[in-house]
Amino acid sequence: MLTLEELTGQLREKSHAIVPFSLRHADFQQAIDRFVRFLALPLPEKEQVYYNMDLGDDRGADIGYQRRLRSEGKIDNREFFHYHPIAEEKFSAASHQHPELRELLDAARRIYNESKQTMSDVLRAFDASYPGLHARFFPEHTEPNFCVRFLKYDMATPGEFLAKGHYDRGGCTLALAESAPGLRIGIDDLHLRDVIHDEGKALFMPGLSFPEFTNGDIPPTWHDVVQKGEDAYSPDIARWAIVFFADTYIKPKTTWEDRHRPQRI
Repeated sequence: MLTLEELTGQLREKSHAIVPFSLRHADFQQAIDRFVRFLALPLPEKEQVYYNMDLGDDRGADIGYQRRLRSEGKIDNREFFHYHPIAEEKFSAASHQHPELRELLDAARRIYNESKQTMSDVLRAFDASYPGLHARFFPEHTEPNFCVRFLKYDMATPGEFLAKGHYDRGGCTLALAESAPGLRIGIDDLHLRDVIHDEGKALFMPGLSFPEFTNGDIPPTWHDVVQKGEDAYSPDIARWAIVFFADTYIKPKTTWEDRHRPQRI
């Protein structure tokens, strides 16, 4: 794992850090194949695979399947699935009814566990200068407030945003895999650069809350996703991505405007 100096050096230079990761693209592709099979289920059956985990705030954490549409006021058209270990219990009956869901949960569990270990290694490095940071994300006797997101974007016009610029609202993120280039990362909207995933690597990005945990030293990462027509995954799917989100249970409150307004340097 990288040292704190290596991590902070990369973050200063390019607003993300490339960290070792145990899984390969073929592992993620297999998981996405299962996700796509799950998405082929009828909408009413998918919508039953949902649970809001109470975190003691006004939002909670969405686990399972959700759909977002621009026609409903959302910023992009997408379907996604959030995995947290509580899904094993909450979706047990549905997974016995739908083998597509059972296979997706099996793949998600593996990615979650590997991501959790990588995130633990990264945050332990930060403990060298910010004692107690790791413990805030990994509380004793409690499963952390983490999740894996499987994400499918609908087709869009080439050059159009699939995900408009934003900061992640949580503590920090591992961008694990994507079907094609299109992810852009920077300190703000005026300094975005295209990024590409390397085999056996993940991209670590601080979220909007991370400065609170690092005395303001580590700013959040601004990022967006742009449609590139020649890179469409299939006639129906512009792009897929797999992302791991890590948050604390006690965290600063943020607004929609906080997350979608760049903090320009």
